[in-house]
Amino acid sequence: MTTAPLLRAQSVAAGDDPRSLARVGADELGEGDYARRQSAMRRLWSERETMREAVQRAARHSDPEVASRARWILQQWQQGVLPDIPPEVLKRLADSEGIERLQRLLEAGQFHAVIVAAEQAAATAEGPSLRDDISDLLQRRFAFFVRTAEQTNQFDAFCDLLDVATESPALAVARAELLTRLGFDLAERGELPESARRWSETQRARTTVLIRATRGDVPAALEAARQADQEDMVRACLLLLGDWEALIGEPRRQAEAAPPGSLLAYRSWSDVLVAAARAGQDSLADQAAEHLAEPAPTEAVSAADRPALELRWRSLLIHGYVEPALRLLRSHDPADAAEVLGYLGRFDEAFEVLGIRRESFEQDLRSLAAEVQKQVTAGEPKGEDGSAISRQRRLPAMDRALMAAKLLLRVGEDLRAKALLEEVAGFSGGDGDTRTRDQAVVTLWQMGQSEEAFALAVPPDNEHLKPMLLYELLRWMTGRDEPQARALASVWEALLQLHPEISVAERLQWIAELQRGEIPWDTDRDGRFRRLFDQLQSGKPTVRRFNGRLVVTGRGYASAELGDFFLRLGQTELARQIYQQRSAAGDSAADLQLARLELSSGSAADAYEIYRRVWLRHSSGRGESQESNASDGDLLVALKAMIGEIIALERTGDQAESERQRRLLGRMLCGCPAPVKKEFCDYLDDIGEDELARDTLERLLRFSAFGADEEIDFGRVAIGYGSLLEADSPAEAARWQDLALAGTLETMAYYARGYLILPAQHLGLRARAAAARGDAAAVGEYVRRSLRLYPMNINMAEDLFTELREAGLDQQADEGLTQIFAVGRAHLARFPQDAEDANNLAWTAAMSGRRLDEALELARRACFLRPDSVSYRDTLAEVLYQRGNRREALIIERHCLLDDPDMWHLHEQIEKFEEGEE
Repeated sequence: MTTAPLLRAQSVAAGDDPRSLARVGADELGEGDYARRQSAMRRLWSERETMREAVQRAARHSDPEVASRARWILQQWQQGVLPDIPPEVLKRLADSEGIERLQRLLEAGQFHAVIVAAEQAAATAEGPSLRDDISDLLQRRFAFFVRTAEQTNQFDAFCDLLDVATESPALAVARAELLTRLGFDLAERGELPESARRWSETQRARTTVLIRATRGDVPAALEAARQADQEDMVRACLLLLGDWEALIGEPRRQAEAAPPGSLLAYRSWSDVLVAAARAGQDSLADQAAEHLAEPAPTEAVSAADRPALELRWRSLLIHGYVEPALRLLRSHDPADAAEVLGYLGRFDEAFEVLGIRRESFEQDLRSLAAEVQKQVTAGEPKGEDGSAISRQRRLPAMDRALMAAKLLLRVGEDLRAKALLEEVAGFSGGDGDTRTRDQAVVTLWQMGQSEEAFALAVPPDNEHLKPMLLYELLRWMTGRDEPQARALASVWEALLQLHPEISVAERLQWIAELQRGEIPWDTDRDGRFRRLFDQLQSGKPTVRRFNGRLVVTGRGYASAELGDFFLRLGQTELARQIYQQRSAAGDSAADLQLARLELSSGSAADAYEIYRRVWLRHSSGRGESQESNASDGDLLVALKAMIGEIIALERTGDQAESERQRRLLGRMLCGCPAPVKKEFCDYLDDIGEDELARDTLERLLRFSAFGADEEIDFGRVAIGYGSLLEADSPAEAARWQDLALAGTLETMAYYARGYLILPAQHLGLRARAAAARGDAAAVGEYVRRSLRLYPMNINMAEDLFTELREAGLDQQADEGLTQIFAVGRAHLARFPQDAEDANNLAWTAAMSGRRLDEALELARRACFLRPDSVSYRDTLAEVLYQRGNRREALIIERHCLLDDPDMWHLHEQIEKFEEGEE
């Protein structure tokens, strides 16, 4: 690049004619001595607004020196290099070009320089591409640039840049929200950026709708969508407004015009059902349900037809059309049908759907196992070239067998369930495939039978556990969190080295308890943890492969998740050592945990310094993010550091600065990518920043309703937003969570039981809202409808009924309790070995202070069937306490404490019993 002295510009003298000065300056590029030519060049370079045309003409001058100097000036402008840029910034630009150079300018707060670069490129072939690159960069690093603008007092220049460089709807929404937060009037500044003049009419219209809706003016957004004839956006606005009457017409017309039996027809009838049911048009809802309930094909459902079938039964089930939904499920997915029937309390029917009849129970179980063996030993289907088509295919008989085992466990038939799973676990294909054992083990784990799962994980007479199965179990233990699973794998390796004498099953049990925060050792706990820590940290690194993943242990290979493991178990100093080790290596996850430890210990100033260090690391893009998208990963960690800074400032008593930073964070969040914003809100919820999480998710909810970002799903945002509203606004929580379910029947999949449990929970929330406004009739209706979908909903009995009694609605609570007991008693009469349901009924009665005689009988039955269960004995103690037998209750509870001293609930119960609280 041709160089020239980078001196500060000389200003245009007051009273000078800019056009005259431009002519003189351009002429002077080739006149006089060298100093005069240099002075002229600097003056032209610094006064772009008035000298631009003159420089462009000079670049075509016949004098080579004049043209060369003019072209040099144009090149500087095109690269965003202006004479007033500080030398330290110029130094950082030296080895960069193109969009990388512009990013460095933005990070330095040189927003005007980037505007100049964009304007200079406007008339070139590269102009559109450069604008797109700048727009993308602004969108990805919006939060960082906002904080830079605040620190450099350059918000005006940053907003000017957004005006000229915004090329996407998402960035236009961010611009509008930022301007609003900064106090600008969009009517004066412009709802759309200046760059929108280049957009198509449709893009301008759709972006206007999106801006208005996201900012909360949904009626205005609806008006704009209708004027622009954007039907999909009209529908989204109506959904946000809850105008179900208006939502009926179009899908009804589509349903009646679509070919009968087509996916379009069923999708449209599903939309009609969703709208009609919420608009109170019961007859139309019934009509839509009849269309969705049309008999399913008698032959096997093809892959192409399955989406329509799944949409139909899901839509029917969430609206309470249980029998039609079950008819669709029974013949084409018996395992799912059985699960639904089980949660309805209809276990005999559930077993029958699986081919297990009451009158020939044992024989049918054996036949089912034989069918599994036949399908397993048949091997994989082959292609024309003889190769296996898929190693992930589902075996229908195995699906039914696993569901049968789950049902058996749920009704207290543990021995039969375990016998069935042990039998199918022993089957293997001709190629040595042992997936049946893996599936059987995971089934036991899912059903809370960890000891039995671990015993089954290892084949008889073989103390070898397959790495694939081990890692799958570790993933289940950690809630499918991969970094945590890898950390747990390193603990597994360390325990293997420390205790080679214990069995695989026992070691798995240790690992599971440790991951839950429970300590499996009664003696020398601190010493054992120290030896485990030393084993993990000492010696040469070792590498093991778990299911295709490398797990490295040894000196220097700890992770922040390993620190979390020790912290969860109360080993704060060991955790701190790991965090400090990882912090020294630049691990921001460890830094964040260190800062939280400092906050909890009262060292807010030290915590602030750590958070600040993390922010600086990731705002520069030099973080060690483990996210699949490094840019998003840097941003997420930086935002966590930012909220940490704010909390630390509050703890130090600097309220004014913390409030200023909160306002700044709100501005930064205007332009974060939607997936980052959602994940950050989850983090805010975890650390108790509910108000900021609600405010942020509310805007994201309205934005995502239009499908404006393919990387974020409206349903997941609505679920998250609804969960934040449950305590204070149950009606709104129910509305959004219901919409999340009904609006994503095709795009989100739950276990079959979810289409009963979730709408039942939504109805429970509506009952709470009705109780708050004193509507007893509505409360009773919502409770009845909820319990028809989920008859043994113990959570409702424990939480909702207590609230109803506090609100003086004892009759509605008693009616709900009677409904639960009717189903529960009938179930126990059929399956008397079901200790869990006996215990649940007893606990429900105790929490309600009703049916205590029945509760005592049920609690004693549960304890007889499971005498080792601390939870069941705790229920018995609670029932005795409610009946006034405080002394016996205390004796039982203290014995429970001896068996499980770490269960905090037991300590609370003993304290309550001793004080005689009600």
